[in-house]
Amino acid sequence: VRAARADCVSQVNTVLDGLSLTDWAAVDHAYGPATDVPQLIRDLVSEDAAIRTLALAELSGNVIHQGTRFSATPKVVPYLIELAAAALPPLLM
Repeated sequence: VRAARADCVSQVNTVLDGLSLTDWAAVDHAYGPATDVPQLIRDLVSEDAAIRTLALAELSGNVIHQGTRFSATPKVVPYLIELAAAALPPLLM
């Protein structure tokens, strides 16, 4: 179980490390430059459920605001897919 958890954590950290490869100031979401997006994505894997919930609500409201997609939207999607693929099973958290 520890090995499985360590592998998941490693995969998540690799995904999060990749956030620095995107110039978030150069893409926009509903409220301007998407400079807040990396932290929101990091917050999606917080151990605190309230932080995860708030991050998901804010991220979705920023990058798909009222059904509108922004230049940040396609930049966010690969990270969400990778985090979902590397997600920690609840029993291992």
